[in-house]
Amino acid sequence: MQRRKVNSTSSKDGSMQSGSKHQWTTTEDAKLVECLVDMANSGPTWRAENGFKSGYLLELERNMLEKIPGCKLRAQPHIENKYRLLKKQYGAIADLLGQGSGFGWDDRYKSLVCDPDIFQGWVKGHPGAAGLRNKPFPHYDDLAHVFGKDRATGFSAEGPSDTAQTVDREEAEENEDLYDTNDSLASTQGPPVAASLASTQGPPIARSSDNPSGTSTSTSTKRKKGKKSDPVFMQLVDNLSNMGKVYEGATESMKKLAETFKHEADGAGR
Repeated sequence: MQRRKVNSTSSKDGSMQSGSKHQWTTTEDAKLVECLVDMANSGPTWRAENGFKSGYLLELERNMLEKIPGCKLRAQPHIENKYRLLKKQYGAIADLLGQGSGFGWDDRYKSLVCDPDIFQGWVKGHPGAAGLRNKPFPHYDDLAHVFGKDRATGFSAEGPSDTAQTVDREEAEENEDLYDTNDSLASTQGPPVAASLASTQGPPIARSSDNPSGTSTSTSTKRKKGKKSDPVFMQLVDNLSNMGKVYEGATESMKKLAETFKHEADGAGR
């Protein structure tokens, strides 16, 4: 039996090529992504509605040869297969991160992190995501620029780290809106609400330094409040109030008594 001889060659950086199969190196990966980013930045020259215009694979082959002299990668099948794989992996990660709950992104190691059980449950319905957990995918941010516009998920237009910053900014804006709402309530509901806010937010130190007289006014107000809350003072007020009521009653009785005497005097004169 004759054995079929397979022609294989060794590339300059040591990668092996055999027919349609090729083991990509990290350098080749990086240069291909650079070429894709350049092509994406070319605008209408190569950009199409759902990807790139016809002939983009041959253009990538030429660009790869410029970046890696002696590169033997061909538009088909090498570059085409790698392009499809990168797009598939990027899409799977973007979908996972778009779920929000249970999936995260390690920006330091550029890898997807999540609970193993959650990931296995996801892979059952999305086989393309298999093997992506904790696997470095260093070109995610660049590929988001390349493939992001081709996807309907709003998340894919920005990288994971950018998304985290966006969430923080939105939360900060929500907090600012909350503070604005509190200020609005203070202005519409009157002094009690304003006083309550003042007690929780502390003294207006900056304002008191701008207006020295504010200190004496505040002290005077505290003294007035102190007098009103003094039990001896309050008892004195109550006593005076009671004396006033007694005086009013005595005046009324004396008035009636005087009218009686007058009536009797008028009767005796007749």
